[in-house]
Amino acid sequence: MTIPTLQRGNAVQDAPRPL
Repeated sequence: MTIPTLQRGNAVQDAPRPL
């Protein structure tokens, strides 16, 4: 997943990076 999961709002699952 290159794009942060802003759609689902779960950036912790796919990308462990602060929004």
